[in-house]
Formats: sequence, C-alpha cells, structure tokens
Amino acid sequence: MPSRQDTLRRTVAAIDIGSNAVRFAAARATAGGGLRMLEERRRPTRLGANLATTGRLPRTAQRLTLAAVKEFCLDASRLGASVVRLVATAAVRESPDGATFVSRLSRETGFPVSIIDTDEEARLAFRSCAGTYDLSRRHVAIVDIGGGSVQIALARHGLLYDAISLPLGAVRLTAGSDGLESAKSRRHVRQHIRSVLSESLPRPGVDAGPLDAVIGCGGTFATLDALLSAHRSATGSSTPPGLAISGGKPRPLRSRARTRASVIACIDSVLRASASERESLLRACGVPEDRADILPAGLLVAEQVIRSLDPRALVTHVGGVRDGLLRDLAAPVPDPHAIVPAAREALRSFAPDELAHCTHVSHLAVSLLHELADVEPLRGTLRLEHGAAELLEAAALLHDLAVPIDYARHHKLGRRAIELTPLPFSARDRAVVANVVRYHRRALPTLEHAPFRALTPRDRDVVRVLAGILRIADGLDRAHDQGVHGLRTVVQPGRLRIVAEGVGEAGLKGARKKADLLSLALRRVVRIEPG
Repeated sequence: MPSRQDTLRRTVAAIDIGSNAVRFAAARATAGGGLRMLEERRRPTRLGANLATTGRLPRTAQRLTLAAVKEFCLDASRLGASVVRLVATAAVRESPDGATFVSRLSRETGFPVSIIDTDEEARLAFRSCAGTYDLSRRHVAIVDIGGGSVQIALARHGLLYDAISLPLGAVRLTAGSDGLESAKSRRHVRQHIRSVLSESLPRPGVDAGPLDAVIGCGGTFATLDALLSAHRSATGSSTPPGLAISGGKPRPLRSRARTRASVIACIDSVLRASASERESLLRACGVPEDRADILPAGLLVAEQVIRSLDPRALVTHVGGVRDGLLRDLAAPVPDPHAIVPAAREALRSFAPDELAHCTHVSHLAVSLLHELADVEPLRGTLRLEHGAAELLEAAALLHDLAVPIDYARHHKLGRRAIELTPLPFSARDRAVVANVVRYHRRALPTLEHAPFRALTPRDRDVVRVLAGILRIADGLDRAHDQGVHGLRTVVQPGRLRIVAEGVGEAGLKGARKKADLLSLALRRVVRIEPG
C-alpha cells in the first residue's frame, strides 16, 4: 500500500485526442487534489478534417495521431506517471470508424482509450476552470471551441447545471470553404452559426439570469487574447472598460456596450485582413501556424457566442479537457457507498438556504418508503432492492439543488446538475436519482423524455415509485415550516390513506395535488389526511 507521501507525490498524465490536435500534459499531484505542471505539449493532426463531407477519419491524420499518441505515452513513462488517461472527443465520437481507430490506438500503445460524450467533455472543461477561478459567486458560461464542436457549460455559484454541445468546431466550419476569405462565405457561415446558437442557447437575463462572464477555453480564445493585445497596441487604445482578458478572476463590468464593441471590432478587423496580413499578425503574436487557416471560423463562433450570451466580461483560460482530466486523476477517489453524505454536502455547498426543507423532506420520504414496504405491488413484482432508501434520500436532499439558479425550471436543471456533478454515484444510481429529481414536480414520467426512456424498464418502475413518494413528501412541507412530525399509512382494497401528523393547510393541499404519480405507480387511490 503506497504511503501518504507517495500518494501526494504521484505523477499523473492526460492525453486529449481532439479534432485538430493531440494534447499531452503531465503533472505532480499535491495535497488536496492540487497540481504542479511538469510538461505540456501538442501535435496538430487535423483528425476531424473533412469529416462532415467524407464521414471518415483521414488516413494521414490517423497516422499522425497514432504517432503523436505513441510519443506522448513514452513521455508519460519517462516522467514516471503512475496513472495515464487517454480520451478522444468529437472527431472520433462522430466517425463511423472511430471505434476501430480507438481499438488500434489502445492495441499499439498498451493504454485504454475512452471516447467521451459531450457532457463529459463539457464537465472536464468546467473542472479545469473551477480549479483555476473562484466561481462560487459567479454565473458563467465556459465555452470551449474545438475543431469538431463547441462545448458550452453553464455554471452558477460553482454548480454546473447544464452543458450544450454544438457542431460548430473550427475545423468543421472551415472544411469545404474558401477558408472564409470572402465576405460572402463569412456571411453564410455567420448566419449558420447564429441559427444554431439561437435554437440552443439560453436567453440572457431570462433563463437563469444574466451572465457575469464567458470563460473562453482553447486555442481560439488564446489567440483572441493575443490579437486584442496587438489590436490595442496598434490603435493606441487602452484596455476597454469591463473587458477582462486575463488568467484571473472575472473583473466587474463597467461598460457592457464598449466591451462587446471592442471584442467584435477586433474580430472584424482580423477577418477583413488578407491571408498574408493575418499570417504576419499571428506570427507576431506567437500563434502556431496550424491554427491560422481555422482561425476565421473560430473567431466567427466566438463572436456569435459573445453576441448571443451577452456576458458582462470575457475571460480567457489556457486549460480545457486535458487539464480537467489531470484534476480528476489528482483528486481523492470518492467513496461509492457515501452517496447520502455526498448529496448532503452538495446541498450545503450549492443551495444552503434549502438545507432545512430538503433534510425534512428526505426524512418524510424515507419514512413513507418504509411504511409502504409491504404494500402491493412493492412487496411483489415491484419490490425495491436493497439501497432504494439511500437513492430516495439522496434524491430528496438534492431535489431543490437548482432552486437558486431558476425556480421555475429547478426540477429540470436539477436533473442536469446531478448528471454533470462529480458525485460518488454509479452510472445507474446517478440516472435513477437524476430522474427522481426531475419528476418531483410538474410533468409525470413519460417515454417521450429521452433520459427516462434510456432507463431499463425495471428502473423506470423504480423512478415512478421513488418520485411518487418524493412528490408527496415535498408537498407536505409546501410551507417550508417542517411542521409534519409523523406519517402512518392505512391500506385498504384499492386505496391507500396517508395520515400526516402536524400537517397544515398548505401542506395538505400540496401533498394532495402531487399524489398523482404514487397513485399510478401503486395502482391505488391515494388519499392524504391530517393526523
């Protein structure tokens, strides 16, 4: 068993196989999950080039990618990495031959390669940012413009509550075009980007409130940072008020209009420049040559994201998926048996004002579950397995997790937050808890909802029962006064009476209104009565 000192000195390495380049980083893990970077490298490969038109990974790009991955695996061994993780993103994920290529990579390097989904990609970018910036009092969008896609992660008060993946990568948008050198081609691509964003992004100031900052990750935003500095030098202007282009915390916005105008003016001037002029500017800014041809597409995406999200500030971040992987590898391994304490800690961290209500609701929900243990069909065909009480308690603790973000949609955002937050749940337990939270109010479970449809038939029944119980428990504490101090049930043919001791008029009304799901799950009329 390794000593504590060995654990603190453990070296970890990550390899990110992206659509434009392969990125490598190794770091020394320190106490508390911290990192000391040892080495960072990248190799351009263009694995996602022409994927949209050919549907295949280019053979030359495969060869370059394989060589880069082999080289970086040797680097990891040279640096003494005890843990190495390799992931592939959009290009491999979308290509029909992606799985075959990953198998080859694993076979020839001796390391397993994972194809991560879009949620995981966004989570890792958020993980990188959260390890660098204090996001506890901020409402931010983390935007990572890759070669094949753009990932947008939305977080408020440190809680990642939604992730959006859009097919707007810089390599993808550049493929088959004239390099966006003509005003006509730029106008066409700009309209396309605007259309995709308008269908997918939240409305600033309406959905979950205005954004404090867009945190831009990846090469496009790093280049934009350098270009803005060059633009300011060329024009003799100072840093625009409110525009935070830095590696620190987002600074207060003083003039949103000037911020937008300054960024967009810089982007416009770069796009209007000739290819040779742009090449000279990029060379002066120290931008890698392989990014020059895809930069116009990346800048157009950045421009439209800034217009659409309308943040108070823009912050650049040099990290991304690779750095998120390193932070995952350096973090202590969570205890999979500690889901209830983990849920309680998440509630305390992200929604402390809901702690008393959610704790009380969890007590009521678990009490009601035990009362119903011998009620058909729970006793028979739908008998809940060992651990159901833990799942229900965790869901009850987390059901109002997203209330501080947007009360009207907190059941939906709560589901997404649980899917995205690194809690010590198995994939199955996470899916069950997330769906129970989703259905604690409003709509009933339906196969029209993809997350519910993705569950096994057995787990759908589990969700119906647990969400049905949670709906009633939540309704009983509608006034948030923790007035109900006991529950008992009376089982009758075709009927279930739930007697709530100490329930007030608001709680009685709330529970009766939300008894519909449990009635369907148990195939009985459910009545709520005061004790």
